[in-house]
Amino acid sequence: MLPLSKRERSLNVVIATITRRRPKMLGALLESWARLERPRDCHCTFLVVENDESRNVRLPQEIGGDWGDAELVYYLEPSQGIPIARNRACKIALERNADVMLFIDDDETADARWLVNMVETYRKTGWGLIGGPVEPVRPPEQLTFWQRVVFRGVRDRLARKYARARVNGLEATTVVTSNWLADMSLISKYDLSFDERLRFTGGSDAKFCYDARTAGVRVGWTSDAIVRETVSVDRLSLRYQFRRARDQSNVSLRRKIDRDSSALSWVPVSVAMRAAGAGLQILVIPLTRGSSLVPIARSFGWIVGRLSVFWGATSSHYRETTGA
Repeated sequence: MLPLSKRERSLNVVIATITRRRPKMLGALLESWARLERPRDCHCTFLVVENDESRNVRLPQEIGGDWGDAELVYYLEPSQGIPIARNRACKIALERNADVMLFIDDDETADARWLVNMVETYRKTGWGLIGGPVEPVRPPEQLTFWQRVVFRGVRDRLARKYARARVNGLEATTVVTSNWLADMSLISKYDLSFDERLRFTGGSDAKFCYDARTAGVRVGWTSDAIVRETVSVDRLSLRYQFRRARDQSNVSLRRKIDRDSSALSWVPVSVAMRAAGAGLQILVIPLTRGSSLVPIARSFGWIVGRLSVFWGATSSHYRETTGA
């Protein structure tokens, strides 16, 4: 991992996204890349890895903004699975002798100073893995009453999550690839990668973060490096929020069991505590104008996800693509 003294020198930076059948969202991301302020003394490569059987993405020949000496490059990864595509992006970054790599999702856009703030945080700290917030943005479509309620619940839940990250510091932070920077030594020297057994379940980035911590890597958080996600209408339902929490809970417990089989013995206690918390949230629905419905749906999803491990269910969350 680069020591602080060498992080001030010129850096080779790769900024990557994985995309699959979201042309409109990808176009918005590319436009935000073109508007980015560039970090000092950095050569930037912007990388699009399409995870599909054949090429569908056509990168525009001209995108507004001052790209300078930055490159915009494309690769196809036909083997389906997000961790497979992420590992392909990491391999490409290694081949380009990158010092630092960033990930951002294809349904997001980057704040103009996102890249500057991420790289400056990297230069000023000893952190090897850094995350930042994702601010939800309402979709352009006319929303129903219930969709507005769910959006407000999603927004409030994320605000609470990021407030905890600011207060509780590094140990409470799980860094995921929606807003992610890593020193490339995590891949080249620590031999970390995204677990391809989780190709459709999700959770490979959370496992990467856990593995980095286990290897002794310092994991950090910067509130100033902001990306924004336009929440697609098909995610603005309590059913989706329930399913997402269910799948995340299932994957999380399975990861814990892989490390320690005794994790199963704690499930009844944790389920009872989560159910009690959901009961309290039900009582305050009128006070929250309905925004507590999202935490309630996610709590019950979490409970079902935990219990589903006992009957052998597994997540297949990423077999379907949402958004456009």
